[in-house]
Amino acid sequence: MRYLGLAFLLIVAAALPARAQIVQWDHKEPGPNETTYFDSKHSEAFAYDVLQELTAERPPAGESREELAERTLALLTELPVYGQKETAELKPPIPQWLLDGYARFEPTSVQHSRYLDGVIAGRLEPWADIATLYTAWCAYDAEWFALSRHADYKAWLTALLLTYPPAWEQLDSESAASLHARLVVPLKTKDEPYREIDNWIDNFKKAEGAYIKPKARDALVEELLAKAGMDVDTRFIESPAYAGPAPSTMGLTARQFYLEAALVVEFHHEIYQLEPATRQLLWFRDYFLEMFRENME
Repeated sequence: MRYLGLAFLLIVAAALPARAQIVQWDHKEPGPNETTYFDSKHSEAFAYDVLQELTAERPPAGESREELAERTLALLTELPVYGQKETAELKPPIPQWLLDGYARFEPTSVQHSRYLDGVIAGRLEPWADIATLYTAWCAYDAEWFALSRHADYKAWLTALLLTYPPAWEQLDSESAASLHARLVVPLKTKDEPYREIDNWIDNFKKAEGAYIKPKARDALVEELLAKAGMDVDTRFIESPAYAGPAPSTMGLTARQFYLEAALVVEFHHEIYQLEPATRQLLWFRDYFLEMFRENME
């Protein structure tokens, strides 16, 4: 009788429609020896399935993040050359979209800044390197629960991550003392020492550049995989950020776009380290900026 029941279950299972491809994530609650939920390890295992689908070749098990990033960079070179309608708001010293996000999200999701307040009010000159330090702090300070609950914040932070790593790398070669002398000393007065900039410098040097917490990275990547039809951990998508259609200018299907976007967000830092001058990530950055603006309305 037991065997007849097993045979029946097998027949029913065979009759069910095939499910969409499932991406497995290493999500687990922290054990007794783990400190906090944010210390729990992030897994990039999804990249093997995605790269296999996009390139028809599965990476060998155990490849490093740098090797997976190199495969992603090869995909980016197949896209049209990025030659976007560059506008003043996307140029240094401080892009307008960065100031728009700051004005919208401080002080609850990003740190309040007297310097950026002065720039917005026209009292202070906008300095690109100070903004770069601030963006590194925003990346370091991001938490997954804020990203899951605020759609415009998620899109804005993702655009930041796909824009600023080359600038972070340039500043990382300069000492904290040099950054202080060059960026803080000319600004500070008896009444305003701009200690906030020194705090950004100290954290930037301590963290060896920008750092994203594992769960924050999950929150940024998983909704993109969900848009591609993957099964993901829905705890990270309380407020969906990407309601608009995928862009058609890149020659990708919607599923391909979201899968490639997930790879780009996952490996953005390594990609820029491999090719600091690449502009191909900006195809995706522009999409996130568009979603940021839509979610602001």
